[in-house]
Amino acid sequence: MSSTTTGALKNEKSVINIGTDVELSGKYHDFTNDGGSESYAIAYAALDDGIVNAKGKTTAHGYGSIIGYAKDGGTVNANLGDITAKSDSATTDQATLAYKYHNIGGYATNSTGNTSTTTVNLGTTGTTTQIYGLGGYADGENAVVNLNGTTNIDTGTKGALVTKNKGVINYSGGTITNKNNGTLGTSVNDHENVTPFYAETNGKIKFNGDTTIDMYDGVLITGEDSDYSSNVGGSEKYQGLQNVKVELKSDNVTIGSFSGKSLNWDSSSDASLTFQNALPGIAKFNNGGVSGGGIHLNGHTYKLY
Repeated sequence: MSSTTTGALKNEKSVINIGTDVELSGKYHDFTNDGGSESYAIAYAALDDGIVNAKGKTTAHGYGSIIGYAKDGGTVNANLGDITAKSDSATTDQATLAYKYHNIGGYATNSTGNTSTTTVNLGTTGTTTQIYGLGGYADGENAVVNLNGTTNIDTGTKGALVTKNKGVINYSGGTITNKNNGTLGTSVNDHENVTPFYAETNGKIKFNGDTTIDMYDGVLITGEDSDYSSNVGGSEKYQGLQNVKVELKSDNVTIGSFSGKSLNWDSSSDASLTFQNALPGIAKFNNGGVSGGGIHLNGHTYKLY
């Protein structure tokens, strides 16, 4: 390489362009019992301002796969083709089933003190992404996961969308299924306390398009009313709930779990839904919570705590 070329490339970001479809066959391993760490199979990884552009379809066959991983200024663009991570090559024995819903779609993170823009872009208008596990995880200021197009998520025990430490997830829409997967055997519901979306320490989750949450098991929402907004924009943890409708699919759902609330039923059956719609966040869903049709009970009973 000539000195002229070397000089021209100095301090430039590293870029990898992948122009064909990608199939990932690796799988997750847990070495923590031997003093090691967890090991994930990763399709695309961009660290320290690096960039990966994947321009085809992506299919992850093994369990515990990550489609796009970005850290400390890295950018992953896997937004021109369909994406699938369904652990379809995993065996069906009980031990393996525990890992089947262990995949992650987009994972963006910044180290402590690093505020670089770190982004994972998955999908675009017209594409479909299917994840068995966690659709998006964003941890750290300016860490962003954009789930574009239609993203369907069958949750594992960590939910569908999780943000921490000022991380942001933009979800363009799709179907999120929160359901016991039987990973703990037939006598234990592995989704009893699983919520489909969760943000802490100033993280934000933005529902930017039509979203359906099919609730078979678990807890729909927790927290304070100030955590929820029908619109996108502002400081609330959960934004754009006017784009979200919830379908109850069984009698095993806890609609809300709250502390420190003093609310009254308006009658023996709460006919005017005063109690339900006064719970934090409930009225922010599509067309006004239970009474407006944002939360469809479909004849099922539910729990509130």
